[in-house]
Amino acid sequence: MARTAKPRITHRDLTAPTLKAKPFNDPDWIWGYRALLIKDGERTSMLTRRVNDLLPFFPEIAADLKTLP
Repeated sequence: MARTAKPRITHRDLTAPTLKAKPFNDPDWIWGYRALLIKDGERTSMLTRRVNDLLPFFPEIAADLKTLP
């Protein structure tokens, strides 16, 4: 059975916001950050579209990310 390679995802794959005629408003929607979590061995990061690392601001997420294989 052939093994397929995992696609390489980068911060560029995060969707950029677009202009709309009306602002989005949904009471069931939880607003937050759009970021990509990366774990490469012991290195971890939480990158935004502009390649800012948000992980230092979220210690709980950083701790959980370190426990993943």
